[in-house]
Amino acid sequence: SAFIFSSCSKTSSNEKAMLQVRLADDPGAYDSVNIDIRDVQINVTGNDDQGWQSLPGIKAGVYNLLDLVNGKDTLLADAEIPSGKLHQIRLVLGTNNTIVLNGVSTPLATPSAEQSGLKLNVQQDVKGGILYTMLLDFDCARSIVATGSGTYKLKPVIRTVLNAFGGSIKGAVAPGTI
Repeated sequence: SAFIFSSCSKTSSNEKAMLQVRLADDPGAYDSVNIDIRDVQINVTGNDDQGWQSLPGIKAGVYNLLDLVNGKDTLLADAEIPSGKLHQIRLVLGTNNTIVLNGVSTPLATPSAEQSGLKLNVQQDVKGGILYTMLLDFDCARSIVATGSGTYKLKPVIRTVLNAFGGSIKGAVAPGTI
């Protein structure tokens, strides 16, 4: 009886959580806004200089954010992560970022996003055995700045929404006595 009690009350602090990172957008006054996503990283240590880890299974590529409006989104990553506090997430961008306005494609400057990434504060607890989805909701209309010299810069305005789905019950079932 003591063995069953101790095994049922035991919790696993090393149990992993599942995290799906999804990308969506609010409409903007452009023909397309193409973002070259190379990596998605999380920080669970709280140390901004260290502690970054790439999520496995990244769906790297160039995404037209305007294809992801009106309730549409796309999956960027689906990975196991350590349980605990999720401090930050960042998107590391490549060099193939453009906007198309009136049929003309123009490079989109992404200052520091290619080296240090677009960092977003999360500050949420994640528990093992739970599936979390994080929606990264871009706001193109507020994220793209015309510099006045025919060039454009990305100053991202991104809302993060973390939702938990499901759970689990652990224990043992013993035969009953009559």
